[in-house]
Amino acid sequence: MKDMYLKIRQIDKDRNGFITSIELDDIIKESYHKLCERDLTEIIKPFCCPENKILADYKRFSKFLVTNLKALKETGKLADPSFENPFPQESKRSKSV
Repeated sequence: MKDMYLKIRQIDKDRNGFITSIELDDIIKESYHKLCERDLTEIIKPFCCPENKILADYKRFSKFLVTNLKALKETGKLADPSFENPFPQESKRSKSV
């Protein structure tokens, strides 16, 4: 996780807390090779800036990861249950089918 954060900091030269969602996607896939084949757009979407959907708030994303990874390690559950399903539209579709 530390090297992922360092890569982000290299990209965010002005330290405004945002990088493009494509850059974040690439960094995640580079750091976690098991995710290379997945489309992470829906996972990154909640962390995108409302005014400019291409920018991702990596500080919020990092905080989410740290909080939930720590909670999973300690309790086996996510700290923020609202993030348990990163694909809320998918669950609605499966219920209606």
